[in-house]
Order: sequence, then C-alpha cells, then structure tokens
Amino acid sequence: MSIPPRHVIIRIKQTGTAPIEKNRSLPILQLHIVNLFKGVIPITKNIIVTDAQGNQIGTTYPKRAKGLVKSGRAEYANDCEIRLLITHAPAVTSIDNTEDLNMSKIINFNAKDFHFDASCENNVGARMIQHNHLGQNETVFEIGDWYWSWTQIISSKHLEKNTDYLFRFAIELGINDTGDAVCQLYIVRDKNYEDRDVYPLQQSRFLPVLSKDGPNGLLRVFEVPFNSGDAEITDLIFVAQHAITRVLPAHDLKDYDVLEDLSYSEWWEARSAAIAAEEEAETANYSSSRRVRHLDLCGANISSSMLQKLLKSCTENIDLTGANIYWDGDEEEDFEESDSAADENAGRYEHIMGEAQDVAQAAIKRAYDAVKARYDAAPQNSIQKESLKFAMDQLVGMLAKQTTETTSDAEEGADGKDGTEGEEA
Repeated sequence: MSIPPRHVIIRIKQTGTAPIEKNRSLPILQLHIVNLFKGVIPITKNIIVTDAQGNQIGTTYPKRAKGLVKSGRAEYANDCEIRLLITHAPAVTSIDNTEDLNMSKIINFNAKDFHFDASCENNVGARMIQHNHLGQNETVFEIGDWYWSWTQIISSKHLEKNTDYLFRFAIELGINDTGDAVCQLYIVRDKNYEDRDVYPLQQSRFLPVLSKDGPNGLLRVFEVPFNSGDAEITDLIFVAQHAITRVLPAHDLKDYDVLEDLSYSEWWEARSAAIAAEEEAETANYSSSRRVRHLDLCGANISSSMLQKLLKSCTENIDLTGANIYWDGDEEEDFEESDSAADENAGRYEHIMGEAQDVAQAAIKRAYDAVKARYDAAPQNSIQKESLKFAMDQLVGMLAKQTTETTSDAEEGADGKDGTEGEEA
C-alpha cells in the first residue's frame, strides 16, 4: 500500500504481564509516531519580505506569504519575494525574528495606495515620479495649487482593531508667502468625519521629526502616532489648499544628514526678508510718472477734492470701505455762489460720491467672490465651509451698509447746500 507524502502512521502497542492476572494494572498505551519519509527537508522561512520601497525587512513562510497576498497586505515581487503594501521596517538593527514582530504596526506612505477623494469636486494634482536628494527616482503625490482648489487624496486601510500605529511620510512645500495655506492630515475611522483626527502640517503646528532644506524647497518628515480604535476601515486623508503640496515616502532619518537643517520659522523669516527686499527695490525704482493702480483708503477721513484727484490718478481701484468723505469747499465762496454755481457744485459732489460708491462696492464684491470660491470648494458640513459662510454674510452686510451710508452722505451734502443758500437769501 502506498502512502502519500507527509502522512504518518500511528502504531499503538499494548504492554503488560502474561498470563492475565486478576486486579493487574491497566495496560500502558505507547504511541509511536513514525515518519515514513525520513530525510525530507522541513519547511523554512524562505520567502523574502520587503517594504514598499524594496528594502528587505525579513523573511516568512510560504503559507504566511500567500495569506498576506490574499488579504491584500502584500504583493508578489517574484516567486521568492513579497512586497508589503502596509508596512514599515521594524525599528531594530536585526531582522532575524521578523515574523515575531508585527510588521503592520508602522505604515509607510506609498503614493500608489492613494487616490483623489471623490467627495471633493475641485481636486487638482497628479501622481508623479521625481528625483530625490539621494539621486533616486521615487513616486510622489502632488496636490493643490496656488489658488483656492480644495484637494483631498485618500487611502482606506483595513487595520487591526484597537492597535497603535505610526504613519510616516514626508512633505515638500505645503506653505505660501501669505501664511494662509492649508496642509493637513485627517485620520477618519469608519467614515465618522465629525470625530476625525486633524493634524495641521502647514506651519509645523504638528512638529515634524526633522525639517530640512530640500532640493525642491522646505522638506519635513512626519511620524504620526494613532490608534485604530474599533474601526473596520481607517481612512488616511491629505488635504491641501492655496499652496502646492507634495507628499513623499519617508526614508531612514540618517539618509537626510546630507541636507541642511531648516525649520518653518527660519524659512518664514528668510522668505519675509526676501520679499521686503524685493518691495524696497521696486519702490526705489518707482517712476514719478507711473500712475497708481491700487490704493487702500479703508476707514480714511478724506476730503472730496482729494478724492477727486485720486480718482483721476487711479487706473484700477480705490478701496473706500468704511471711509468718511467730507465736503471741503470754501464757505465764503459758497455764500456768494449763484444758484447755477450751487447746482453745478452739487452735481459735481453727487458725481464724486457716485464714483466712490461704485469703487467701494466693486472692492467688496471682489472680496465676496474670492470668499465664495473658497466656500464652494470646501467639503460639505466642514468647519471651513461654516467659517467661509460667516465671512460671506459679513461682506453682504458691509455692502449694504456702504450703499446706505454713501447715499445718505450724498443727500445730506445736497441738502446742506440748499439750506445755506436759503438762509443767505
């Protein structure tokens, strides 16, 4: 009879005394497990395990490797190697007992695991390959622009429940000259958006583990600890607005030693100084014949004659939000004016006030349009959308107030001229 490989025969042998005696002890059963195929090589950890960047982090059994691939946590690189999709090299120098460690405790950013979030209508960006500071090609995800396109990329993970994880990634840029960029990481459990974890990255409010002067701008490496909780699905979401942001894989910290240290505050100070120098140079080269294009007179106390001169010199706009414009005509001359001259001055005043009102309203409307663009791009039911809605309401109120005040001032000016002439007569 032939026996398939790996099967064993169990022989049961009964021992005791003979002849049979009354009250003797029960027989002892001895189990002899016989391997019919002595010399067969035992199963070993002969499958190499690498992280998403191809770095070897250990070995595992063929059956274990097959299970990791089937569950979507790894993929075959070749017959003798698997590449983990959710992994991180253990923070130890030895990899001999990798199977005893939990290789999914740490998550490396992999651009191929992320895609644009369908809940955002104005996503901009692309997955691309660029040269890093080590002279290697690496896949990054560039998101956002210098305007107001609210952009999100997302990766949904099936993680072990109530387990601590560490998410490692690097950020290039994610900042701008005006300090109002949005660059954040959301961790959302089971689509519970209201209870999400928010990590503000743009001004290093959540501190990076290191910050460097990279080949493409400010480069920061972040390590974000979090707990999966009782969630079935954990979403990792990057958000960007009003600044181009590149999300990169994080290397070993020692790999960044070739770069100079540069914190966000140092970058901001240097950038502000550079902008100030540019503005000073532009002022020094300013030509007296060059006409003024923009003028901010918010809240100013200005005469009508001065306003008239400014209106003639301004080629684009004057912001008169909240400004007080008063009539500065000579009183003695006003008393001696004829009815026709008074009518002419009143018409000129109304003309000036009409132009001032148009300029002020246009400035407020431009501000409203800019805020509305950000409001439309923000996610539904988000804090940003509520804040922008409040700002829009305030601008609408300012526009109504500006219209009312300007109209009232014009009527009072006209009435004042009529009243003075009447008393003189």
